[in-house]
Amino acid sequence: MKFLIAEAFTGEPFGGNTAGIVILPDGEEFPSETIMMKTAAELRYSETAFIKTLGKDSFQLRYFTPAAEVDLCGHATIASFGALLHLGLIRGESICDCRTKSGDLTITLRNGTVMMEMQAPLVAGMIEGRGELEELYEAMGARIPEEKALRPAIVTAGIPDILLPVCCRHELHAMEPDMKKLAELSERYGVTGVHAFTMDAEEGALCHCRNFAPLFGIDEEAATGTSSAGLTWYLKECGIIGEDSQQLMIQGESMGRRSVIRTSVQRNKKTGLPSICVGGRTCILAEGEIHI
Repeated sequence: MKFLIAEAFTGEPFGGNTAGIVILPDGEEFPSETIMMKTAAELRYSETAFIKTLGKDSFQLRYFTPAAEVDLCGHATIASFGALLHLGLIRGESICDCRTKSGDLTITLRNGTVMMEMQAPLVAGMIEGRGELEELYEAMGARIPEEKALRPAIVTAGIPDILLPVCCRHELHAMEPDMKKLAELSERYGVTGVHAFTMDAEEGALCHCRNFAPLFGIDEEAATGTSSAGLTWYLKECGIIGEDSQQLMIQGESMGRRSVIRTSVQRNKKTGLPSICVGGRTCILAEGEIHI
């Protein structure tokens, strides 16, 4: 099996969010879950994507952390199609079908950028009770924003997250979450983790973000595409951004791995329903063969 190490949401080495990519030989089925999980643990990245070719510009992806399989991973999807482009298995200007356990995705490649179109995320609930807010913000090491500010929401864009607003960039980067408490809260709320964000952003960007998922063995990620999609939809639902809008989100700064995530809100041309696109550039760091 061919493997690559690819960095999503950046055009430069040692930036963005790194994913392992494993491409199955034509005609082969996915290895056992045990083998895929051991491979992910050996590669030691937060997620590894396994790619099965179904036909021209059509692929099935499965995603593994070192601890478990997850239904969808945004940055590993962006990295996967960047890797397929690098290997010449897809064209530079193309539209691809991507099948995942979370549903089918449309992937558009244009000018070296990979964009993933997803169905509109679901706002599953708000966290508003004083006790719940105090517990959550204490675990995150942050202050509860003012009464009229945005409130935390549980949003799913393939995988569920708590979106956590904080007041400013200084507080965002100063946060030191209690990972044990955060893992317990994540399990209780039925979410993957917490995606913290602030609207106190640099010129040209919508917000700055950090993402924590210790329940799945990931203390922090430098870029999370599904969470960015969920956040884009949440801000659209709150009336902060509109349809046919395009945004830049900055993540990974506190890890020294700055990521630039592009998102947009649009209507699907076939269904007429609103959808979210999320994506960016990919940098290939290494490639080789896995002998199993």
